[in-house]
Amino acid sequence: MQTARVLLDGSAVAVAEHSCDASHARWSAEEPLTSLSVVLVRSGLFRRRVEGVESVAEPTAGYLQRPGSIQQVAHPCGGDRSTVITPSPLILGTLADHGLADQPLFTSPAVDMAHRVLVARARQGADRFELAERATALAGGLLLSLASDRAGAARPATGTRARQLVDQARQLLAEHTDLGLDDLARAAGVSAYHLSHTFRRVTGLTLSHYRIRLRLRRAMERLAAGERDLAGLAADLGFADQAHLTRALRAETGTTPGALRTLLTASPSAEQPLLVPSQYSPQPPP
Repeated sequence: MQTARVLLDGSAVAVAEHSCDASHARWSAEEPLTSLSVVLVRSGLFRRRVEGVESVAEPTAGYLQRPGSIQQVAHPCGGDRSTVITPSPLILGTLADHGLADQPLFTSPAVDMAHRVLVARARQGADRFELAERATALAGGLLLSLASDRAGAARPATGTRARQLVDQARQLLAEHTDLGLDDLARAAGVSAYHLSHTFRRVTGLTLSHYRIRLRLRRAMERLAAGERDLAGLAADLGFADQAHLTRALRAETGTTPGALRTLLTASPSAEQPLLVPSQYSPQPPP
């Protein structure tokens, strides 16, 4: 069953939380898109098809919904939670004039944190001005990055076959995060070298870094839900122990599991900083 909850209904920018608790590999009915939106995934995985081109969306990579397109989705791995940010043409300004690229939005730790804090602040009843500013900074920064990509400032375009291989590996890891490199390569029908090289070329991440990032974003979602058993959380997500989870989260986000739980479940300080567009590179560091 799919549900939608409005977090901010403004004339300048709207934010909604979408949830799907179903698991079905079949494609949904066709859905015409009427506005430009940024979609960021907090948990789960789903497949998307637009004009015959399929892609994967999960917590490390969102996407754009572009007006005039027709999309279908499928949920082969269970439910998911995502946030849809719809800025108005007034908010977009000259960004609306760019032919923005239809490619995955691979999100940095800073972008992911800004997304999760936006949702947390909306749930905590923050005022509309704050929410609108956070949503505008988040969506505008990502759109600016895509516009820069189109101008040739970021990764070169990659072929359909390479993107399909990477999507296959991402879906396999979403279902089984304990798979080894050989297992992934065997399932994909390619050599381990080819898979590793292609994955990094398309995403900007090594497979090992991606797998850790995926686990950490699952940890952040559970911390946002109030999880306090850090040892159990570490074991569930494949970390060696609680200390390993803590080190990995600190390296990724700059803070501890306890501080993240407080940030995402209690009311953050009014001085909680907003990210600026220059911090929104979709290509992670090597």
